[in-house]
Amino acid sequence: MRQSAIDKSDAAIEAALTILRTWRQDRPRLEREIYELLIGKTVALNELEEAKAKMISLHGHERLLERRLAEALWKAEQAREARQEAYNAARKAYRELEKSDNLVRALNAGPLKEKDL
Repeated sequence: MRQSAIDKSDAAIEAALTILRTWRQDRPRLEREIYELLIGKTVALNELEEAKAKMISLHGHERLLERRLAEALWKAEQAREARQEAYNAARKAYRELEKSDNLVRALNAGPLKEKDL
């Protein structure tokens, strides 16, 4: 189950990374489209404000994608830590079981003689 969570986290990281890379490749084209509407033309102030708002929106979208990637990375780290904690707990339980088994064997072997001490 822990491995499944890690696999899902890794898949989420890969998906977020792919989306961010694609966005970063596509963003210059989108910016160029915004600028091309303005270059070489006389434009009203509100058109400049709209273009500025669109540029801010593009950059805001990239920051959102970066946050999603960071969140996916954090979740993967949490899953790995949980797996390690579970592994450590299992090892500790196994050691305790071995101690109990050794004690049972010693008790079943009979009373200790003075020379055994």
